[in-house]
Amino acid sequence: MTQIEFVRRLVLNEICDDYEDLEMIGQWVFKDSARCGLTVTQGDIVKSLIDLIEAGMAKAYWFEPMAKEPSELKGPPPLDEIQKFYFWATPQGIDLQVSDGNWWPFDDNDELRKDWVPPSP
Repeated sequence: MTQIEFVRRLVLNEICDDYEDLEMIGQWVFKDSARCGLTVTQGDIVKSLIDLIEAGMAKAYWFEPMAKEPSELKGPPPLDEIQKFYFWATPQGIDLQVSDGNWWPFDDNDELRKDWVPPSP
């Protein structure tokens, strides 16, 4: 697994159970990647979100004030406004996330697994 693939999976992990915005995704991805000894940028997270959307594993949503349901975007949001949108995994993305836990770097005690191999650059 490459580092960008790893970051993509960290991002996907954060949007599998609820709508999340870029700020919330970043908080967790930065924390988890740092615990793994990896440096991740905001740009890496944005690229991962776009890649996931283009692969059909995530969707972007716009929340309208007073609307009963969010509006789903067709494709990625504009880069200059991406922080205004929320993201959620599609069924395909959730299937990928639950299909293989070997990539996950932490054990049941939330410690870095001793057998975990860092991703290649």
